[in-house]
Amino acid sequence: MALSGLPLAYLAVGGILVWSGVENTPVTDVLRSLSRGQAPAAGPYPPDTSGVGQAGITITGAGASRQARR
Repeated sequence: MALSGLPLAYLAVGGILVWSGVENTPVTDVLRSLSRGQAPAAGPYPPDTSGVGQAGITITGAGASRQARR
């Protein structure tokens, strides 16, 4: 059984996008690493763990409350 080119290309692009999302790395950095023949590295950007999101919503154990931005 042979694999045709289009499904194989979709699989490769999907793998790159998944790696980029899971490792918090820009897609261009992943592609740059792969073009050099190196394994892509994890991103330097740590996830935001402050508890306050973009909309100013703080999530606590009891639920969420809205805070005014200043």
